Amino acid sequence: MKTVLNFIRRFLEMEKYVTERREKEILRTQRIVAAIASVGFLIFSVINISQDSDLMLVATLGGSVALAVAYGLSFVTKNGTPLRWGFSLVLGVLIPIFILTAGNDGFAALWVVLVSYIVMNSIDFRTGFILNVFYFLFLTVVFLIPGCDALFINANAPAIYGEEFLKRFPFFFLINFAFATYIIGSIRVYQYRLLEHQAKLEDLSIRDLNTNLYNRNAYIHLCNEREIKAGQAVTVVYMDANGLHELNNEKGHAAGDLMLHTIADVAKEYFGEKSTYRLGGDEFVSFSLDLTKAEAEEKTDLVVKKLEGLGYSVSAGLVWTNTQTNITDITTEANTIMLKNKAAYYSAKQNDRRRRASDN
Repeated sequence: MKTVLNFIRRFLEMEKYVTERREKEILRTQRIVAAIASVGFLIFSVINISQDSDLMLVATLGGSVALAVAYGLSFVTKNGTPLRWGFSLVLGVLIPIFILTAGNDGFAALWVVLVSYIVMNSIDFRTGFILNVFYFLFLTVVFLIPGCDALFINANAPAIYGEEFLKRFPFFFLINFAFATYIIGSIRVYQYRLLEHQAKLEDLSIRDLNTNLYNRNAYIHLCNEREIKAGQAVTVVYMDANGLHELNNEKGHAAGDLMLHTIADVAKEYFGEKSTYRLGGDEFVSFSLDLTKAEAEEKTDLVVKKLEGLGYSVSAGLVWTNTQTNITDITTEANTIMLKNKAAYYSAKQNDRRRRASDN
């Protein structure tokens, strides 16, 4: 029993994962299905007029209007909630009416078979599953329990269906329900694995494999997609490792990698993992919003000093602004400042070497 419950819980987690990541696609599908169903019910309404079937006319016309309203509301709410409720209401009422009236000489009852697949696959799996459980219980009560034939709206319905149909159809529907659940469930599992694999590939494409920071691709995406509000404080710190090339030559690339990892860890400590990027080589950028200028300067100084305490050096260029909104321009300015600081660092280092040489 515990294994079954764990399987159901795991499946529902996968269903939620798929639904969240295919939200726009699912909403588009729901609208298409709602439009088709609304037009379909409208066509059947015309047929019911020609057949003088008043109750079926009210049911199909009401379903058409209800789904048309749900379709329109989905654009107002910008989500599929009105469509899910619309289908639940329409199908939860219409299908039982079709069955109880034995509409169209009993043919209308067969819609319950098609609904099993349509709702679970195209509208919402959970909504469809609940509807199908309701349909099975409804069919069992009306078709199989003695005395419940009084529920039929059409007194001739039992005769229209026939004894064998009444006995067999609930079990036929149950088998159909089981197949629908298995097929749609298998599709969901496949979609989950596909989306999960796609998410891993996407993450790899924006990750620096050495430091596990976000890479240049991720920062370019940030520059292109992130909207900065007017007056919002933006901090960009452009850092470049000093002496990486020399360290690689003197102690090997393992020592150079350790230096890069250390810079990454310290930058993450003060600016956060999601705000720190390795642009390539020995270049890093930290991007933050809503820091004060004093906080930005303090964090930058702390990064530089902590790295010095660990035996490493970085040149940093800090830009804090609440007047600029173009991240690329801000980054370029920070890079320019960093290059000036780096040149000053190597100039001071060269002068120090000359002074030592003259002293000797």
